Amino acid sequence: MKKDFKYEVAFTFCHEDESLATQLNDLICDRYKTFIYYEQQKRLAGKDGEIEFKKIFTSEARVVVILYRNKWGETQFTRYERDAIRERGGEQSYDFTLFIPTEKEITLPPWLPKYRLWYLLERYGIEGAASVIEARIQENNGLIKEENAEEKAKRLQRKIIFKEQKRRFLYSKKGVEAANKELKTLFSIIDEISSKSTDTESNLLFTVHKSDNKCNCFNQDFSIQIEWYGQYWNSLSDSNLLVELTKPMRQPNNPIIYSKYKFQFDINEADNYGWLSEDNKFFSSESLANHLFKILLNKIEKELQ
Repeated sequence: MKKDFKYEVAFTFCHEDESLATQLNDLICDRYKTFIYYEQQKRLAGKDGEIEFKKIFTSEARVVVILYRNKWGETQFTRYERDAIRERGGEQSYDFTLFIPTEKEITLPPWLPKYRLWYLLERYGIEGAASVIEARIQENNGLIKEENAEEKAKRLQRKIIFKEQKRRFLYSKKGVEAANKELKTLFSIIDEISSKSTDTESNLLFTVHKSDNKCNCFNQDFSIQIEWYGQYWNSLSDSNLLVELTKPMRQPNNPIIYSKYKFQFDINEADNYGWLSEDNKFFSSESLANHLFKILLNKIEKELQ
């Protein structure tokens, strides 16, 4: 017999991850009834927080998404939520949970079974996380609902506010400084991947040459050339990251160009810096570095066939 739940999914998170929780909620709340604390503050005002949160996370939410950082479970409300999740998991199992780390260096809760899967946000992105949450809801016999006008209006308001905040940031000196810092991170990760991928036995050798705005990663046959074109000191208008997969020639100004890619520095609704492709896919610097290096590896592999 299917059990009825008040909410299809409930989010638990520390205040640092509120913007991420909001974005995930906005990606699914038009189809599923969700619980996110700040949306329920008026209803919960004046009630015993421990009792109310225990009820939500032990019996009223079909799926619980934990945006996990090391201090989660130690703050006032996340402590209530942690205890409720542990109680429910001990009585049933932890199949109703989805843990999403929001820090790179995390310590696993000692009470959590080792078999529990963790979603890697850094690698697969927010849209991917929303898809995994939706799949978890369906696995647990979740129910689809229609978003009402008030819910849609609130979601639209948040989207409009974020769009304006993002525009102001990208067209500012702070935005330029953030882009330059993220560019260094991207180049450093590419350098690190290159070093780890170099192998003398197979003669798969990579070299990286980089400056403040250029990075060239190459082997004896092919090259990924990355160049940042920043136009202004106080705005990212018309600034782009251009990438070319090439075959270096004796005449350095006339390489064979196999493919070109263009990215823009961006910030998503979870306040993460990264790079936006021409088809609107958001990459963190780590995921973009891996993506570009795989383009180079794929070309090398293709030539071996």
